[in-house]
Amino acid sequence: MPIPPAPTPTQQTTIEGLVTLANTEATSVGNQIAVLDLSLASSQEAKTFYQGQYDFWHQYISAFELERRYLDGYYLTTPLVPADFTALQANSGRLFSTAQSDPVRIGEFDGAGGTAFDGTAEIPQYGPEADLRATLQFGFVGVTLPAGVETLTALTTASTTLDVQKLPGAGQVVIPLGKTVVLTILNAALIEITGVTETLVIPFPPTYAYTLNINILSLVGTVGIGATFTPNFLGFSNAERTSMVAANPAYQGILTDLRAQYLVIVTAFRDALNQQGLAIAQQTSEDVPDTAYLAARTQAQTDLTNYLVTGLVSNAGLTVVQTVQGTRSTASGGRVTWIAGRISSSSAYDERYTQTQRLHNRNDGSETFYQKTTAQKATLVAQQTACNARAANLAADIA
Repeated sequence: MPIPPAPTPTQQTTIEGLVTLANTEATSVGNQIAVLDLSLASSQEAKTFYQGQYDFWHQYISAFELERRYLDGYYLTTPLVPADFTALQANSGRLFSTAQSDPVRIGEFDGAGGTAFDGTAEIPQYGPEADLRATLQFGFVGVTLPAGVETLTALTTASTTLDVQKLPGAGQVVIPLGKTVVLTILNAALIEITGVTETLVIPFPPTYAYTLNINILSLVGTVGIGATFTPNFLGFSNAERTSMVAANPAYQGILTDLRAQYLVIVTAFRDALNQQGLAIAQQTSEDVPDTAYLAARTQAQTDLTNYLVTGLVSNAGLTVVQTVQGTRSTASGGRVTWIAGRISSSSAYDERYTQTQRLHNRNDGSETFYQKTTAQKATLVAQQTACNARAANLAADIA
């Protein structure tokens, strides 16, 4: 291999000077990094403090909001989550605005914004439970269809319409809306008629058919063509509900189905109480409900749990649930009101937003400052690495 020419004394001196300059720059950058490390340590402490403050108020609010969800069913569709603040630091997302340095105070900071409804909550069970309990015990007074109206199509659990017709030549009839019973010799169904469409089938003698829009209230199996209508449903006696054997075999499916529907409602009722208990356990000790409320709620939860072991729809069994609902209906509504007042009157929403500002203000927020300082350090570390590499390369050239 040929040997390249050695540097002249002047070149040697110049390159040595460049090495010294690169090392000096690396040392200077290192000093800047050391200063930033001190700043990072301090800002980390401040960031940790304000993050803890935010977390406290967020937990405080979230525990009450969670309890309310399982009381009356209302909750925030898109509550505040860590990703919101990550996006804010990246200058994006729903908390970011080019027009202001503070995070945008969207509705979710104040328990507002988009809300949704959870039908499995406690209060939404009250009406269906009472209605179904009454239907099991006493039935309902339904609507009377004109005499001679029979079904033209079979009724199944998937049906949303039902075709009916009066005897040929009978002319037009009025089909009323409301609850009724569809009955054959072998099976029965409870339906609600919600709409009627009339069709002229034969001009002479005039014969009309009707398509009923329906909601199926109870049906097991199928009710066949030619079924008739009975206006009133008398419910089931205590003896029938105790033995779970219907006196009229055609109504056996309805008895079985209504009990199953009832147990679904009571299970949702009990589960909502369970979820409330979990939410209350997350609340600070000075804010949990008073002892009497806690004891009554726990007792209601226990009573429903014990009821579901047997799930009897006898008078004695239904009375258990009726009593629980009676004691809870006032307490649960009062608790919803208390939660709403507690969060707002204690300025919890304001506190949470204040800590968000102290963390994420784009000018001087602790999190923002920490992120900016971290980025500056990364730039300096890269600069120091480049200086050291340049010094090493120059030194190798004159070695």
